Amino acid sequence: MTINLTTPTAATVTGLNPLSENDSQAGVTLLDIDYNGQLAVFTFKQGTASGQVLNTGAYLGLSTVTIQVNLQTGAWASFDDKAPQNNKAGTFTGAAFTNFVNTVKTLRNSIETFAAGGSGILPGTQVSWP
Repeated sequence: MTINLTTPTAATVTGLNPLSENDSQAGVTLLDIDYNGQLAVFTFKQGTASGQVLNTGAYLGLSTVTIQVNLQTGAWASFDDKAPQNNKAGTFTGAAFTNFVNTVKTLRNSIETFAAGGSGILPGTQVSWP
C-alpha cells in the first residue's frame, strides 16, 4: 500500500535529453524499531509505485520525511530534510495507537519465531512478548 498524494510533484525538462517526472505517491522505504528504547522510526520517500516497489524520484530532489513514534507515550514527530517548515509533532492515541503497538509487537514475535525456528539462525524456542 502507498499514499496517493493530494499534491504530486511533477516536472518536465525539454531540450536534447528531455525528461519528465511525476511523483504522485509516497511510501515507507525504511523501518527501524528500537524495542529497548521504545522508539519506531519510519522513513518515507516520494515517487511512483509499481507492484511492491516505490520508485523514488530521480530528478526532483524530493524530501525524505522521517517519523519517530514513542511506543510508550505515543508522542511522535516528523522531520522533512528539505523543508523543515513542514515538520510536525503530536501524540498518537486511542485504539489506533493500541493497534499500532500491537502490530509492532507481532512483528517482533514473528521475526524471533523465524530466527528461533527452522532458519537455524538462533536455534531455540521463541517466547512471545506480552
